Amino acid sequence: MITGRWLTFWAFLAAAGCGGIPPADQGGAPPQLELSGVSFRFFRGSVLSAVGTAEVATFRQDTGDLEARRAHVRLLDAQQTGPSHLFAEVSRGNLRTRRGVAEGGVTARDQSGSQAVTERCEVDGRARTAQGDKPVEISGDGFRMSGPAGFTMDLAQGGALVLNGPVQTVLGGGAP
Repeated sequence: MITGRWLTFWAFLAAAGCGGIPPADQGGAPPQLELSGVSFRFFRGSVLSAVGTAEVATFRQDTGDLEARRAHVRLLDAQQTGPSHLFAEVSRGNLRTRRGVAEGGVTARDQSGSQAVTERCEVDGRARTAQGDKPVEISGDGFRMSGPAGFTMDLAQGGALVLNGPVQTVLGGGAP
């Protein structure tokens, strides 16, 4: 009779859906956070250094990976040197390593309205540099430049830009 009671007890637990202690995490990715219509702010210490928006942003808490679609960032630079607006179709990075990649069309625009456009660039947040090996087109009031071998930009020194390889420059607004 005791055996029948135990059998009835276990059958009741199984029918009720009670599985006892849940199994340990089997290594699957933890939940991913996805946000739509995001506004964000970047701080360097206690100083607000940039504000921006993204149509969609995702974050993985296990790896620190971020991805943003159609991100626009406005850099807040008291000296107003270097790029003031950045746009990328897709941006991927990691909060822990402070490295990222922007691609699918990347545009940097400064206070005067001059802009640089490239297909892809890598950003190193620790070194505060951006670089790319794809062609870059730069245009502004009365000039156009192209750098077919890529660029390096020092984000810490007012956005100093170095074009790699041969550079073609046209003054007066014509196409290079």
